[in-house]
Amino acid sequence: MTSTLRQRLSAALRRLPWLYQPLQRGYRRLVPAPHPLEAEIRAALRNLDRVHFVQVGSNDGTQGDPLHRLLRRDRRWRGLFIEPVGFLFERLRQNYAGDARFDFANVAIAAEPGSAAFYYVSEQAKAALGERLPYWYDQLGSFDRQHIVKHLDGLLEPYIVETALPCLPLQSVLDQHRVDRIDVLHIDTEGYDWQVLRMFDLQRYRPSVVLYEHKHLSPDDRQQARQRLKDAGYSLRTGRDDTLGLRPS
Repeated sequence: MTSTLRQRLSAALRRLPWLYQPLQRGYRRLVPAPHPLEAEIRAALRNLDRVHFVQVGSNDGTQGDPLHRLLRRDRRWRGLFIEPVGFLFERLRQNYAGDARFDFANVAIAAEPGSAAFYYVSEQAKAALGERLPYWYDQLGSFDRQHIVKHLDGLLEPYIVETALPCLPLQSVLDQHRVDRIDVLHIDTEGYDWQVLRMFDLQRYRPSVVLYEHKHLSPDDRQQARQRLKDAGYSLRTGRDDTLGLRPS
C-alpha cells in the first residue's frame, strides 16, 4: 500500500471513531513500535540464560509498553506484572492468558500497607468523547488527581473515577510472589516512579537493567532518581520519556 493510499484510508477511518479506535488499539497491540531504548536493553541481556523482570504499572501489558515486544519475541523472559486498576488488570491477564512464564499482582505500590485513593479515567470516556479521546487515556492512573486533570486541558475531568485501592510496599509484593531474582526492573507509575525506585532494594537484587518513566517527575525527583542509580554504579541513558540504567557486567 502506497503512503498516499495509507493516508487516505487513515483519514477516512478517523471520521468513523466507532471503527477507527478499535482498529487503532488492535494494531498497536499486534504491531507495537520498538521502544527507543530497546536495542540497548537487548544488548545488556544478551548473555543471560533467562531474563527475570518485575514491571510496576503494567497497564494492559501492550499499550505504550516498552517490554511487550521483548516478552512476545524472546521466550527467555519471565516475571511479575503489577497493575492496580481493576479493568486494566483484567485486560492484562487476558493479553497474556495461558502463558505460564508470567505472574500477576492486582495491587498499588506504596510506602506503607493499607489503602489509598487512586484516580483513573473511566471507560465511559470512550463513548462520550469518541475520537477526541487519545488511545493512552487509560494509562493515566495516579494517586494524584491533578495528574489526570492537567492532560487535554481538563477534558478528562468529568470521567475521573476515585477508588480506594489496596496498597503494599514493593518488597511485600515481591515476597508474596517469591521473587528472588530480578534482571529487569521497569517502573511506569505516572509521576510516582521515584517513590517506587527509592523503596526498591538495588543491592539485594542488582538488576542488569532499570527502566523508569521520568517525564512526569519533578526536577528534584528526577535528579534524585538519577543519583540513586549512579551511586549504585549504573550508567544512564536518557530517552524522551524514560531513563535507562545499565549495571556494568
